[in-house]
Amino acid sequence: MFATVRDCERNIKRYRTNAMAQRWLASVLLHCEKGFRRIKGYRDIPRVLANIEAAQDEAMLQVAA
Repeated sequence: MFATVRDCERNIKRYRTNAMAQRWLASVLLHCEKGFRRIKGYRDIPRVLANIEAAQDEAMLQVAA
């Protein structure tokens, strides 16, 4: 993300005020957002979390016993 923003932001030559810099940055982020991709395996995250919670519950039962 940072490299993409840096490439787009280098075309901006002059910032007059801090508010203008924030507007330009927001505009660049919205422009770069179109090129972002999702993390591979993002659909499996809920299943991984459920497996971790089940393993933690199992470990707690073994400790309690």
